[in-house]
Amino acid sequence: MGSNIKIKKKQYLLLTLILLFFCMGFSLNPFNCVGLELTLITDKTTYALGEEIQMTFTVENTSGKTINIGYGSSQTYDYYATHNGNIVWQWSYRYGFYHVVWNYDLAPGESLIYNDIWDMKDNGSPAELVSPGKYKIYATLEGAPDTSSSLTGNKSNNVTITISE
Repeated sequence: MGSNIKIKKKQYLLLTLILLFFCMGFSLNPFNCVGLELTLITDKTTYALGEEIQMTFTVENTSGKTINIGYGSSQTYDYYATHNGNIVWQWSYRYGFYHVVWNYDLAPGESLIYNDIWDMKDNGSPAELVSPGKYKIYATLEGAPDTSSSLTGNKSNNVTITISE
């Protein structure tokens, strides 16, 4: 009898892991399970040093139901640029946000679209441009699809750009 319970627990765990894998898909984005698709695009992939980088972050409800997104501040999203694994720029670095708990109902098929520009300035030296090289940019949703969830900072895909002299 005891070994029968162990087998059922193992089967349950295996089934749970399989369902989680298929729900998340190849993107490994846990929000695909609740029907949120997070996508970042830039206007191009190669830039001259000092050129503005135009970014569009889209949060789309791909489910057939309304998704309630809970936020813990007035910040709804963020952008990051990394070079050699180090964060060199964060959009929210120069902003302050109100501490307020609020929700937004995202209807089926509805998207939240955020358009921003990175001026290639480094957070560590705001008056200076970053150096030429390859950078990865990603965006995060600073809310969670359920106010009781502890998931925040939900990451989009990485976009690799090249900055040349």
